[in-house]
Amino acid sequence: MAEVRQRPEPVVTIARTTWPLEENRYRTFPQYLDDLKYHELPRMEIAVATWLLESSKYRPFPQYVEDLKYRDMVLLQLAREAWLAEDSRNRQFPLYVDDLKYTDIPRLMFALELWKLERSKYRTFPQYVEDLKYHDLSTLMPLSTEWKSGPCASTTFPSFVDSRR
Repeated sequence: MAEVRQRPEPVVTIARTTWPLEENRYRTFPQYLDDLKYHELPRMEIAVATWLLESSKYRPFPQYVEDLKYRDMVLLQLAREAWLAEDSRNRQFPLYVDDLKYTDIPRLMFALELWKLERSKYRTFPQYVEDLKYHDLSTLMPLSTEWKSGPCASTTFPSFVDSRR
């Protein structure tokens, strides 16, 4: 138990939440906690929110966090927001993050703001980002203002952009 007391309380709380849900309990709680010791708390907080929703489909939580270890924190936050907002979460969160990892953060932030306005018309956020990927962000910004003030009800933003080429 001394080992548990040496860990920051939020990490112990996360471990106490996830460990009982693991199918294979071949490891003791201190060993499980030890598997989490090299992960940053903010990353684990993002991971636990998504892992709990898909724990039956995925590997143990420590491995799940490991899959997100080298991803930018802003990318993870934006991806989590979109992933949680999707009507159907058929894609595992780490794979969803991989779908977005090559897109720059300003473009993701811009796309997420617009996607939230029309997600009912669109399948997924990564597809939305993909449809805007070949357009310069400096061109997209003024077009978004024009789109919001007029045809946003009748066409998606990516279609509006394509019609302006």
